[in-house]
Amino acid sequence: MVVNALSRRGGQEAVKFSEECDKENRDGRSRRKYGPSTPNLINKFKNMNVRSDPPYTSSPQKRKTKMTSPIDSSKVGVPHTINFSDNEIDPSPPSTPSRTRTPGRTVLSAIITPPSPKNRLDDDNIKVLPRSLKFDQSPAIIPASDPSSPTEINPHAPFLCPIPPVPKSVKAMYKEIRLRTGAIGGNASGGPIYGELSVGSMHRMVHLMRQHADLGPDSLFIDVGSGLGKPNIHVAADPGCYLSVGIEVEKDRYLLGMHNLRGVLNRRSGGFEDTKFPRCTYVLGDIFDAKTFSPFTHVYMFSIGFPPYLWSNLAEKFNSSDSPWLICYHPPRHIIKKYAFNVELVVQMTTSMHGSSEGHMAYIYRRCQPQTVSSGTARKGKRITKKNNFPLVSLGDKRGTMSDPLFADACSLARKDFEAVKESVDREVLAHLNAPRLRRDRKKTEKYTGGE
Repeated sequence: MVVNALSRRGGQEAVKFSEECDKENRDGRSRRKYGPSTPNLINKFKNMNVRSDPPYTSSPQKRKTKMTSPIDSSKVGVPHTINFSDNEIDPSPPSTPSRTRTPGRTVLSAIITPPSPKNRLDDDNIKVLPRSLKFDQSPAIIPASDPSSPTEINPHAPFLCPIPPVPKSVKAMYKEIRLRTGAIGGNASGGPIYGELSVGSMHRMVHLMRQHADLGPDSLFIDVGSGLGKPNIHVAADPGCYLSVGIEVEKDRYLLGMHNLRGVLNRRSGGFEDTKFPRCTYVLGDIFDAKTFSPFTHVYMFSIGFPPYLWSNLAEKFNSSDSPWLICYHPPRHIIKKYAFNVELVVQMTTSMHGSSEGHMAYIYRRCQPQTVSSGTARKGKRITKKNNFPLVSLGDKRGTMSDPLFADACSLARKDFEAVKESVDREVLAHLNAPRLRRDRKKTEKYTGGE
């Protein structure tokens, strides 16, 4: 076949080359399958100034059409004709006649530059990012996004507007807390370190509640499992809630929270920048002893690690109270589906922790319209609010606030003047810090005389 291809050139060189091929075939040095293609013939084939193309590859991703002249980029995608002249050899292999290119064959330039997301000529002009399609949606029915459209995604999401920096008064409070209990905290039951939100995450969480949950100076805030008491002190200073109460079952954690509050109050008495003092206090008790969450409007809990039996009890208390907002760190599949809280999800936000790379999702829930039915007509799968007439205690303020007996004393103390609050906190902390060492009395031993 090589001889037939070269016979088109004509002349003495082709005749001489065919004679040498016949001579080497007679000597037995040629290959049986491909004819006269020995190294000597290949070298002579190159010396005759005939182009030798690389081996033909069968991979469709590596096939490229060899062009003698460059292609104008403005004509990409337009069919054009490739003509093989008499001075060129068809590079396609002879064993595949269906792939042999004939003169005058029309091809597309897409074969030369296959379209792909990584190789586009107009990547610089792309302004609309690709969007995923639904299962039964075609690209033709997707509306084009208009950059000037007023329905753009909020760049400050999940916030409605940009949040201001942390106030100086709040920074001063956290400085006093770090001097006493550090940034991480500890001394929990068995010695583990509890999770503590960073200052920035807590500041963002407070402003998320201000924008989506109406947290303000008229709000009554409770932290279930207050620990070191940082969220209570934060919301008492910014935005300055009417009441901020934390309940803690561990005595060591409760005393650490009171110690932090004492440091903040002492700083205020020594010339604190803010004229208002945080109306905040803590309760040493078990949330199981409470009947409702009255009088609080915002029920906050860092709920990571809460056991299921506690969730069931919290759901019963929340559904029987009038608290409109629930802030926790459990998704709706647990809060709504599993434990049947009578709430709906409003917004969620990621938070970061001190001392580790952990991050948790915080959720803000709003109470739904109650569906009050009798216990005999309750249906499975429906969230039901049972109104119970629990005894409530009046706080004696101008608002006529009614409280659960477990929180009544703490709420009344938080609404007193600065000196009364500071005296009560000092007395509680110093009673445990300066407590004398417990002494054991030895019982008088009686000698055994051997008698009865």
